Amino acid sequence: MSFNYYEQLPSEDLKGVVKKFFVIDYTANEITTDFLLPDGTPSLSYLFPRGYDIQGQFLGEPVGEVVFENSFYAGYGNTSLEFKHGPFKVVGANIYPVYLSLIFSIGSGDFMNNFVRVNTLKGFENVEEEVNFPEDDDQLGFQQIGDFVKSRLRSNAFLADFQKVHDRLIAPDGHLLSVEDLADFLGYSTRHLSNMFNRHMGMSPKKFLKLVRFNQVLTLMEQTDENLGRLAYEVGYHDQAHFIRDFKSICGKTPKELSAMLPDSLARKFRFGD
Repeated sequence: MSFNYYEQLPSEDLKGVVKKFFVIDYTANEITTDFLLPDGTPSLSYLFPRGYDIQGQFLGEPVGEVVFENSFYAGYGNTSLEFKHGPFKVVGANIYPVYLSLIFSIGSGDFMNNFVRVNTLKGFENVEEEVNFPEDDDQLGFQQIGDFVKSRLRSNAFLADFQKVHDRLIAPDGHLLSVEDLADFLGYSTRHLSNMFNRHMGMSPKKFLKLVRFNQVLTLMEQTDENLGRLAYEVGYHDQAHFIRDFKSICGKTPKELSAMLPDSLARKFRFGD
């Protein structure tokens, strides 16, 4: 496999905002197809193509392929991304979703299942004067992306309630929660919770909970050999057919099909870091 991948934890002043910094470096001089799976975190990343177009499409999106150029991107997805590429490099950061709308002062839903060139957004036309580093200087890239995040958050108020609900969702038993549980946890009506989720998380609470369960299943598939029925039950499903339908709506494949594809994929490397 010609992918080199590594990740780095953020500094103390960015913990709780940035989940990790990462580098993906594909060195083979050939065209191939790969995929990435959604983990519920948006990315801020600088892409360096190396002489070939990079084309990607999120599952179920009717807008057609996104063609990536040498630029700084913000991306967010709740379904799998399949992409065709030659050699390229990405230096980026995964951030917790509650911060995406604060950084850009627009709804997170505007980024959903898309990668947006940051310099096309109003007020960010000159962003690449701030985030612009040599391809071979990963540490400078991490620093500039981190400084960009900090400078934007200094001028935007943070909703503490959504940090609380995100922390609750990613807790060990978060995949067992219902929309009603989350509303009760915050003291919101389910309607108000839904409005706030769509604004600040880019999707409904029901969709985000589905994504939390999907990611818990991926972890269990990596760590255990349990059968599908047991996996479904452990993440809160009482109907295996419902579980498989929800799983396939996110990645386009059944658990068995995905399990066969994961071992040598970039998706696994990006998810588990080995």
